Amino acid sequence: MKKTKKFFSHQNDTFSGVRSFKSSSRQDNKSELDIMVKKAIDHYSNNEINNALGIIQNLLQNHPDIAILYTIKGACFVKTKQFDLALQQYHQALKITPKNANIYYNLGVLFDEQGDFKKAVAAYLKAITFKPDAFDIYNNLGSSYKSLNQAGLAIESFKKALQIKKDYPEAIII
Repeated sequence: MKKTKKFFSHQNDTFSGVRSFKSSSRQDNKSELDIMVKKAIDHYSNNEINNALGIIQNLLQNHPDIAILYTIKGACFVKTKQFDLALQQYHQALKITPKNANIYYNLGVLFDEQGDFKKAVAAYLKAITFKPDAFDIYNNLGSSYKSLNQAGLAIESFKKALQIKKDYPEAIII
């Protein structure tokens, strides 16, 4: 069963959270912040983690109140297996946007990576409270339940993912 990761898109391995990123700028043209976030995401996607972290660190000096910056930084730390640092970043992002499903989803991925499937389930369930129509959350929830040998709950979660997105091959129940 393939888990989906919020900081990865399924087709092109990019940070999917950028779709929901909105800068405080009201201009029609991309702001410098938008451009730099995109650059950081591109570096992340190309496994150029140090470059991504450098950009994010510079942005945080002037924009310490933008949650996606901490989320990207956390994703970089997950990718480099620095889980404690990732956890700190996600908690910082949650201080800014406490009802953000994507951040809870990323926490679930982090806990999955650590093998702490009970915490992963809790994080995915929290994410679902803020985004109940997210098929990928249900998919990962099902995988975490499966890892906990809770087959009934796993099947229920995979079915829910398929109800939301009928053409979602990752949610095929085994």
